Amino acid sequence: MYYSPVTGSFQSPVDAYYEVDLSFLGCYEVRRKYERYGSIAFFDKDRSLIAMYCTSKKQLVRPHDIDWMHVKAHFRSTMVATCTLREHLCHNHFIISNSFMLSTRQNLSSHHPIRRLLKPHFYNTADVNWNAQHMLIPTHGIAFKLFAFNEDAWRRAFIDCLRCYRYETFPAFIEAKGMSSDELATLPLATDGLDLWNVIKTYVTRYLSIFYRKGDDHDDRSHGDSHDHDSGAVSNDAELVAYWQYFSNLQPGIDTALPVAMTWSHVVDHLTHCIFHVTGGHELFGAIVEYLDDPSLMPAKLSSESDVADVQTYFLQMSLISLTGKKQPPLMSDWSHLHSKDIHGDKHEAVLQTLALFKRDLQELNEVIIQRNTVRSQTPRMNAFCSFLPTRLECSVSV
Repeated sequence: MYYSPVTGSFQSPVDAYYEVDLSFLGCYEVRRKYERYGSIAFFDKDRSLIAMYCTSKKQLVRPHDIDWMHVKAHFRSTMVATCTLREHLCHNHFIISNSFMLSTRQNLSSHHPIRRLLKPHFYNTADVNWNAQHMLIPTHGIAFKLFAFNEDAWRRAFIDCLRCYRYETFPAFIEAKGMSSDELATLPLATDGLDLWNVIKTYVTRYLSIFYRKGDDHDDRSHGDSHDHDSGAVSNDAELVAYWQYFSNLQPGIDTALPVAMTWSHVVDHLTHCIFHVTGGHELFGAIVEYLDDPSLMPAKLSSESDVADVQTYFLQMSLISLTGKKQPPLMSDWSHLHSKDIHGDKHEAVLQTLALFKRDLQELNEVIIQRNTVRSQTPRMNAFCSFLPTRLECSVSV
């Protein structure tokens, strides 16, 4: 998903340099009168849209063709269905936020330092995901009626979206796009996203360094009491080991496993991954009000005769926005109340300093992104990108 160099997929035009391939959604049947999802957008080296392949029409459409406006609307419809079902609901809510919330609560004691670190980031998560499961997932529920899938396809799409999940850090995701450093420097998703990732990773590293010996300790289980997280290596912490192993057997058929070796760097990356995706990742995929309040912008479903959402679809889009607009506390709140001296003892001051540095780093990044957006808004064919703006981010997933 997102810009990737052309891979030579079917019907790729010879002048295409990038593609956004969402054709996989074309394998799911839809209800009568609606058009199947599935589309590929092709761009030239300057990222100008030059062609689109529509799976329902099984043809490549160019800007001069009569169906051009319709296939563009069809792609936007496919995009909102993909992001909402796969990245937002299945990956962000039901796998990432759900799994680390459950593992934390089941395996880490109330005063465990990593439970204290993660506590703001699974705030209200159980309630949010329970409501999402019962309000959005059932057939004939609001989300089913919003999108075009028939009952069988609706169930299969959710199962497939869950099964396609693989644990991957955000830098690895960006690297897998195969784009050069110069190309990535002009892509806000990469520049802002990697900066946010690094701010969170620095915070996690500082915090863990207070409680564990820093470094990749592969064979350091012989030192200290295996039940004491202050003993040195992360691998000596029995509660953390149980937390880690929880992900290997979470749900049959869904690959949520973390790296086998629970090293320092793997723990840092995993905790960064959790915090990043319930804050910036959730904002990226979940904050879509501005895309849905116009019936012609990103209609959740389309008929083959229309380029805009019908009345029922638009009403359901507005209903979904109204029902899922409740905010969580801001990421940049004061979380010191979760780190009392009674919990951390002589490490209390170091923890408070780490929290203060995290807030400072987020504020500095916020100013950097605002400056970038000033330039972007003055650059042809670019807009301000606010999905990773720290002052907009919530501490945990919302519904």
